[in-house]
Amino acid sequence: MAPTAPPLVGATFKYGMPIYGLAWPAGDVFYVCGGGGMGIKNRLVYAESRSGKLTDQVGDHHFQDDCPMRLAVHPSGSSMAVAMGQGGLRRLDLDTRSKPPKTASVSGSLAERVAEVQGEVKGLAFSPSGTHLAAGLADGTLRVYQWADMQLVFELSGDKKLADGVRDLEFSPAARTSSGAEASTSSTSSTSSTSSTSST
Repeated sequence: MAPTAPPLVGATFKYGMPIYGLAWPAGDVFYVCGGGGMGIKNRLVYAESRSGKLTDQVGDHHFQDDCPMRLAVHPSGSSMAVAMGQGGLRRLDLDTRSKPPKTASVSGSLAERVAEVQGEVKGLAFSPSGTHLAAGLADGTLRVYQWADMQLVFELSGDKKLADGVRDLEFSPAARTSSGAEASTSSTSSTSSTSSTSST
C-alpha cells in the first residue's frame, strides 16, 4: 500500500524551534535546523511543500546538547553537512528512497575526519558536482574541503582571511580553473553586502 501524503497545513508553519538553517534540494522535501536548549530540542526537521503550502514535519533528527546552526545538502541528495553551535561539523547520510526520508549519523573514521573541522561555521556550500565543501567561519576564515574525505584543499586564514565574519557563501557554477576543475566560492561578510570571490 502506497504511503499517504502528509496533509498540508498552510502557507506558513512553525516547527517548534528557532530556525537557524534551511536547505531545499530538488523535490518537495526541505530541511530546517535549529533549537537552543531550555526545553527546546536541538534537531533537524524535514517537511514537504506542495502547491505553495507546507506540511507539518514528516521526520526529524536529534542532536542532544549541541544545536545545529547551518546545513547544506549534497547535490546527490545522499548526505548533508551540518554546522554545530559548539563548533565543527557533522555529516548525516540521507535515504530519500523512503517516505519520509531517513537520516543516519556517520561513524568511525569518517565521523572523526568531519569532527576535526573546528571553528564556528556560519556558511556551508557544496560545489555543483559535490566534490568539494566550502565552510565560512565567524572569524572570516574560508576553507574548502574535498568531499567526503575532508582533505583541506584551500584556506584563507590568518592575515589573508576576510575582514569580517562569513555569513553565507556559494560556489559559482561557471567558475573553472585552467585544468577545468571547479574553481571559486563567493562569500558574504557579516557587515558588508560585498561578495569576495576566491580561486581554489
